[in-house]
Amino acid sequence: MQSRFGLSGSLIDNEEGQEYTPAKIGDGVTSLGLVSLFDYENAAETILPKGLWDFIAGGADDEITLRRNREAFDRIPIEPRFLIDVSDRDLSTSVLGMDIDVPVMIAPAGAQRHVRPEGDLATARAAARTGTIMIVATTAGYTIEEIGAATNGPLWYQLYHYDDGITAEMIARAQSSGFLAICITVDGIAARGKHRDIRNGFVLDPSLGLANVRHREDIAMALREAALSQRPTAGLREKNALSWRKIAWLRSLTDLPIVIKGIMSPLDAVLAVEHGVDGIVVSNHGGRLWDGTLSTIEALPRIAEIVEGRLEIYLDSGVRRGTDVLKALALGARAVMVGRPVFWGLAIDGEEGVLAVLEILKNEFSQAMAISGKLTTKEIGPEVICNDAG
Repeated sequence: MQSRFGLSGSLIDNEEGQEYTPAKIGDGVTSLGLVSLFDYENAAETILPKGLWDFIAGGADDEITLRRNREAFDRIPIEPRFLIDVSDRDLSTSVLGMDIDVPVMIAPAGAQRHVRPEGDLATARAAARTGTIMIVATTAGYTIEEIGAATNGPLWYQLYHYDDGITAEMIARAQSSGFLAICITVDGIAARGKHRDIRNGFVLDPSLGLANVRHREDIAMALREAALSQRPTAGLREKNALSWRKIAWLRSLTDLPIVIKGIMSPLDAVLAVEHGVDGIVVSNHGGRLWDGTLSTIEALPRIAEIVEGRLEIYLDSGVRRGTDVLKALALGARAVMVGRPVFWGLAIDGEEGVLAVLEILKNEFSQAMAISGKLTTKEIGPEVICNDAG
C-alpha cells in the first residue's frame, strides 16, 4: 500500500484517503505497542513510501556489511553477575569533557526532513531532552544556525570536505553557533551507489536538504546531478579530498575538538593519535557506502588496544539494543551513536518518537548494567563479555 506525506508531516494513505495519526509517547511505549527499536523499525516500514524506506534501510551492494553489523553484536554474549547492589546506577559519561546522561549520541544523518517537516530540529530537541549530543549533518535540511537556535542541548557539527573554502566557512559558522566539536567524515571516497536506490529510481528532494551548501551553487548542483544520475556523491569529495597532512590546517581553523568518523583500521587509529585528533568514530557508515568489511564491533577491540586511551573512541553502525551499548563500552568505546533508529522515531511521532527511541535504549542499557553488576559506566570493561562461549 503506497503512502505519501501530507502537508502537516503526517502520512496519508492514497487509496483510502485516511491520515495516519502518530500515537503519543508515554514511558517509551506507544499505544501501538512499540517497546523496542525493532518495533519502531517495523512500524516505520509500514508507513513510509518504499523508495524512502529503502533509502534509509539499504546498504551497499549485497548488504553483507549491513547484516554483519547487526549479527556481530548478536554473537557477543554477556557474562551476568548477581548478588551485587546495583540499585543506584549512574548511566552518565563524558565525551570530550562534556557530560551526557547516557553514552548514546545521535549520529549525523541527512534527509530527516524527508521523513518529517521538522526533521533535524525535532531530533535536536529530543537529544537535548535525553541529555545527550546530536551530531548535525552537513546535508541537514536546516541550517547550522537554525538547528543551533532550536535547542539548548549540546551539538557537534559533521563535516564533508567539498573544498577548502566551504570547509573553513562551515567550521566558522558552527563555532559561532555554539557547536562544541567538529566531526569529519572521511569514508566517502569512491563509495558505491546503493542497489535499492538504483532499482527504485529514488532521488532525494533537494529542496528538503542541502540547507548548508545551497548558497554554493556549484556544490549544490553537483550534488543534485549525482542524485539524479544515481551516482554516489562521494566523487565530488574526491576532487579535493582531505588527507592526514591537512589535519594541521583544520586545527588552524578552530579551537574546537576534532573527531574523525570512519576509522576501521588500527593503522589509521594510530595516525589519528599521531596527528593530535581528539576522538575517532569506529564506523563503516552503517554499511551504506561499502560492502564486505568487518562490522564495527569486530573492528573495535584491535583499535582500542592500539590506541591505549590516547584519544576517545566512539562507535556506530548496528546499535539497536541497550546490551549493544554495554558491549561497545566493554570493548573500548566511550559512547555509541545511532542513525537509522532516529528516522524510525521521526516517522512514528516526530520529536516524541525520537525521544522514545532514545529512552528505550537508555532503559535497556540501565538494565544491561544491572545484569552485569555495574553501577557506573566507568566500571564497564572486558570482563562484561563472556569469552569462553562456543
